Amino acid sequence: MKIRFHFGTILTIAMAVVIQFGCTKNPFGTDKISALDEIKGTVILNDGASPDSVFIWLQGLNLKAWTGQDGKFRIKLPPVKSQGGAGLTGSYHLYFYVMNYRIDSALVVLRNGRLEYSHGDLDDEGNLNEPKTLFKILDIQTEIDPPDFPQPTTLDWWEYEEVINVDVTLKATTLADVTAKFSSYSKGPASIVFIKRISPKQDFLQIKELTPIVDLEHLVPIEITSDAQRWTAGFKMMIGDLPVGTYQIIPYLLIEQQNIPTEFFKSLGEEKFKPNAKYLSLPLRRQGGDFLVKN
Repeated sequence: MKIRFHFGTILTIAMAVVIQFGCTKNPFGTDKISALDEIKGTVILNDGASPDSVFIWLQGLNLKAWTGQDGKFRIKLPPVKSQGGAGLTGSYHLYFYVMNYRIDSALVVLRNGRLEYSHGDLDDEGNLNEPKTLFKILDIQTEIDPPDFPQPTTLDWWEYEEVINVDVTLKATTLADVTAKFSSYSKGPASIVFIKRISPKQDFLQIKELTPIVDLEHLVPIEITSDAQRWTAGFKMMIGDLPVGTYQIIPYLLIEQQNIPTEFFKSLGEEKFKPNAKYLSLPLRRQGGDFLVKN
């Protein structure tokens, strides 16, 4: 007995096989369809500093993430139906930010709310084509003199006090100048300092206004060059002012960078740029500032 197949039947069977066994491939092209809609990658800081807590923000969908200790990150796209309409379509920037490193970005392509792998700066698995390296633009060094404060048990609090000097040195690490902003021109980044206990417990924070806090719009901008610039300010300490422990004294300053979307700062948190406790959660790399209060 002869079995006859019509051409239409054969085509229908062939398309069913393609759909069943080739669901991760687009039968009408070579683009891979994302199964997870997840962006992955690694961030490196060019001076070898720890790559943890780098802020990452995806334009368009307003998604944010932070790198881990190894500099790795993941961002998962929300379901298409939650994006509105048929989902976003177009090219969007994925930003990488540490305040005193030059901001950088990668290109991500979306179609109908899904990732287009092998497009922009992503490979066919949703990874960045290569690790993203951020380049340092400003070096921040803090020195404390004296570096410790003894609290003699044989003296009463009014019998012993000392001036603690905070020296902050800034130096641009690129050929271009860097604009930094402070509360005072004369005391610079030492105008306002945070005294944060890091041991035995991170449960104590004091903010010292060595000059009065001003509105963010009236901070003093200063061009920092490759020649080191230094500012000094001091505050008095008496017995009992701080609990015994190891501290970091952290200067307050802001660093200007160009071409950053307003939505980026809103996602990061505008309150973090003000001289309050939230400032310490900003991604910023600094050196020094260790201070010991001992018996």
